[in-house]
Amino acid sequence: MLLISLVLVALSSPAAPTAAEPGCAGIDQRLVHCPAPRAPRTLGLTAGKIVVRLSVLCDGSVGDAAILSSSGHRAWDRSAVAAVRSWQFRPSSEGFTKDVTLLLTVDGGPPPN
Repeated sequence: MLLISLVLVALSSPAAPTAAEPGCAGIDQRLVHCPAPRAPRTLGLTAGKIVVRLSVLCDGSVGDAAILSSSGHRAWDRSAVAAVRSWQFRPSSEGFTKDVTLLLTVDGGPPPN
């Protein structure tokens, strides 16, 4: 089982659902779709903390996601970037950039500090 705590995020989309998925509003009020990163199938994978910078477009899609602070595990970093690129925010007249911190655990272990 993978437990993920997401802290901080970004904005918008024309076809975005009107009701946010459970947990999304806790990240950002404009976030409506926020699938968590999948735990990579990698031996020796431990908990990690990743900081990702999102560029959110006017339509609410994530136009770019870049790692600002790595977890130290390339597989976690790739999984986190893939997940946040699929996030969807409510549409807006302006795009924006926002930093997101992802605290990742493996098999229900304790989150990193």
